[in-house]
Parts: sequence; C-alpha cells; structure tokens
Amino acid sequence: MGGPLMGFTLPWLDVPVVKITNCLLAPSASEMGEAEEEKGCIRCSACADACPADLLPQQLYWFSKGQQHDKATTHNLADCIECGACAWVCPSNIPLVQYFRQEKAEIAEIRLEEKRAAEAKARFEARQARLERDKAARLERHKQSAVQPAAKDSAAINAALARVREKQQDAAQPIVVQAGAKPDNSEAIAAREARKAQARARKNELAESASEPSAGAGLDPRKAAVEAAIARAKARKAEQQQAEVTTAAPEAEAVDPRKAAVEAAIARAKARKAEQQQAEAATAAPEAEAVDPRKAAVEAAIARAKARKAEQQQAEAATAAPEAEAVDPRKAAVAAAIARAKARKAEQQQAEAATAAPEAEAVDPRKAAVEAAIARAKARKAEQQAEVTTAAPEAEAVDPRKAAVAAAIARAKARKAEQQQAGDVESAANDDPRKAAVAEAIARVQARKASRQAVNED
Repeated sequence: MGGPLMGFTLPWLDVPVVKITNCLLAPSASEMGEAEEEKGCIRCSACADACPADLLPQQLYWFSKGQQHDKATTHNLADCIECGACAWVCPSNIPLVQYFRQEKAEIAEIRLEEKRAAEAKARFEARQARLERDKAARLERHKQSAVQPAAKDSAAINAALARVREKQQDAAQPIVVQAGAKPDNSEAIAAREARKAQARARKNELAESASEPSAGAGLDPRKAAVEAAIARAKARKAEQQQAEVTTAAPEAEAVDPRKAAVEAAIARAKARKAEQQQAEAATAAPEAEAVDPRKAAVEAAIARAKARKAEQQQAEAATAAPEAEAVDPRKAAVAAAIARAKARKAEQQQAEAATAAPEAEAVDPRKAAVEAAIARAKARKAEQQAEVTTAAPEAEAVDPRKAAVAAAIARAKARKAEQQQAGDVESAANDDPRKAAVAEAIARVQARKASRQAVNED
C-alpha cells in the first residue's frame, strides 16, 4: 500500500483506508515472489547508491538497531523520505524503512519527554524563586517590626530608656562623701512613703468594694419594710384565726368542757406564736426604718390604721361573743379563759414595748412618736380585751365564785400595769423629755383603763 517506492507490505488485509492509501498494489505470487527471510547486512553499499537523498542507509541502520539516537540524528535521519529504494535493492532483504521509522518515533518521543522535563524544571525553578522572594520579604518585615515598636509600646520603651539614661548619668557623677555629714536618704524615704500610700489606697479600695455588696444587702430599708409588712400580715392572719376559733369552738363544742379547754390551750399557743412574730417585726422594722424619717412616719400611720381595724374587729367579736355565750356557763368560762390569756399577752407586749422602745428610740424623736402610736394602739386593744373580760363575768353571773376570781385577777393586773407605768415614766424621763411625754400619755391611758375595770368589777 502506497506505491512501489514509498509503499509497504500489509501484514493482512483487514486494514482501513487512510490518507496514505493513494496506491494499492496487489501482485500475484509469481510477480512478487515469496517473501524471503531477513539476513544480516553484508555492507555492500547498494542502499547508499540507490538513496535519492544521498544518505547513508547502512550507517542509519546500525545506529537505529543500536539505539544510538544522537548519531542517527547527526547522520540526518530526519531527511529520509522513506521511499523504500534502499530496501528494494538490499540483497539481504532488510526492511530499512521500517527501522528508520521506528527510530524517528523513538527520537520524537525522547524530544517530547525532554520538552516536558524542561517545562517542569522551569516551573520548579519559578516556584523556588517565588518562595525565596516571599522568605526574603518576610524576614524584612520581621526586621522592620523588631526595629520599629508599636505605638502602645513606645511610651513604655521611652520610659525605660529614660530610666537607663538617668542611671547612667548618676553612675557617671562621682559620689562625694563629706566627713562627719549624714547621708541624704530623702529620696529613698519619699519613694518608700509613696509605695506605702499606694498600698494603703489599694487596700482601702478592696475593702470598700468588698463591703459595698454586704452593706447594701444589710442596710436596705425597702427590704426591711417588706419583711415587717409580711410579719404584720402573718400576725393579722393569726389573730383572725384565733377569733374564728374562739367564736366557732364554743358553739360547736359547748357540750364537752374538755374540748373547750383543749381549744383554749390551742388558742393560747397560737397567740404566743403571733406575739413572737409581732415582736420580731417590731424589732426588725425600727432597724430598717432608721434610715429615713419619712418612712417612719408612713409606718406609724399604717400602724395606727391597723390598730383601729383590730379594735373594730375585737369590738365586733366582744359584742357577738356575750350574746352567743349567755346561753351556757361553760362557754362563758371558756371565753373568760381566752380573755385572760389575751390580757396576759397584751401585758407582755406592753412590757416588751416599754423595754425596747427607749433603746431603739434614743437616736431619733420620730421613732419615739411611732412607738408611742403603736403603744396607744396596743392600749386600746387591751381596753377592749378588758371589756371582754368584764362582759364575760356578766354572762357568768350564775356562779359568784368565778366572778370573784375574775375581779381579783383584774385588780392584780391593774396594780401590775401601774407599776410598769411608773417604771416606764421614770426611765423615759431620765433618757429624753419626749419619751417622758410619751410615757405619761401611756400611763394616763392605762390609768383610765384601770379605773374602768375597777368600776366594772364593783
């Protein structure tokens, strides 16, 4: 395929038609003869004589067979036109054109690999050069940053340099010691005092910062007022429960005196608990309200309103109880016992108020006024309780012994109240004239109560 000169023999017929298929020769066996076996070169130089390009096919054959690509290139292998004349005249039947084609292909592949290697080398060298440039730039930046400090560090560096210069100047100056003269330590003493002052200032700041939260938590008048209000609300609830127990228990349990005694004991226990809560509220409220006089006045007004409300409730209970208890002497006895317990509680509260008021009110006269209002409210409450105790004997007129016992108890209470009033007046007069006036007012109220009780007993 390809003609008599530049064509080549096909190994088989299953080949496609390509651009070099410009000529097909299909001679018979008699025309072409049988294919002969390739033999060794006899160096006859017939190929060189037949070559139209004046090449040396014999040398090119040896270079191609020995993989000597450089020598083949030097002998102008690329100029071979692959005409096949050398192979036609070769007596040894050597396919020279096939050897030359294979050598050309190998040389082309070698050159392609060399080109690729050169390109890779160029890329590698460029990368190495870029890394070197980056490294040099980084080192330059580090040097500049080391030489030029930041703006925030310049002040500290300048101060350190100034100290070094001062030390150098001091070291350069000779130290002259005068005979008999004392050393001048004024600078060292001043520096030491400055350090001590700074340490004290830091310590004071730490103490203030540590004491502010605790002081704020312990001296908050609002929290104290809230606690006092809660305590008063609990006391009111306890009083209401006591009143309900005293009114409902006799009606339901009038049949059995034992149950009445049990109910009276429970009522006394609840009353004691309410007294303790009231005492705690009374001791906590003045401490919290000592900060502001306005709050004290507000608390006094609230206390007076509450006292009036309690008086009204007690008056209603006192008017309703005799009507319900007039039917049965047992109920009257229970009511009298409850009234006596309440009278004892009122006396204890008055005694506590008389002992605690001078101590708490020694600071502010407004507190004294508040305590006086509270004392008046308690006195009114005691009067109403006394009226209840006088009403109970009227209901219990069936038994003269009980009436005599109640009268003796009332006289003893009146004497005790007079003694307490006298002691309170003397102590208040010694402490403060305002307290003395308050104590005199309380004494007058209690005297009126005692006189009323005496009239009722007679």
